[in-house]
Amino acid sequence: KTFSGRIRFENLSKVELGALLFALALPNDCCHKLGMGKPLGLGSVKITSTLYLSDIENRYKDLEAEWKTAIEPSNKQGKTIDDFKKEFQSYVLNELGEKTITDLWKLDRMKELERMLDFDNKPLDDKTRYMTLPPQSAENEFKHRKVLPKPTKVK
Repeated sequence: KTFSGRIRFENLSKVELGALLFALALPNDCCHKLGMGKPLGLGSVKITSTLYLSDIENRYKDLEAEWKTAIEPSNKQGKTIDDFKKEFQSYVLNELGEKTITDLWKLDRMKELERMLDFDNKPLDDKTRYMTLPPQSAENEFKHRKVLPKPTKVK
């Protein structure tokens, strides 16, 4: 099924707009996870986005002006969606003090997130389940939770 929606924003900096676009555009084979059933792959959705930027001057001349042309591949400032995402990545990496990495998805923690969002390479069904609670079992697994392995270590 296909659903469509809009996210409207005002007065975002280039970094903030980059953060929004970065959050929407996951790497290939990755899906956002909505609702319940995440360990079973339920609630996995693929989001594709198109960015429209409003031109204030044209907005007041023509009510439909801001919705006529998508920003991809470039807008009048010469910026693409990837440029905004790079602004965000540069900001975050600079704040983290990273000097050698230029792609956020290369950070260890982001690799783990990417693995959890990877829809095509999910763990085998017998490797995923919900924790048990009484009265279904005598043991309450929430009481003595084990430290889970990193997602990249689960096959």
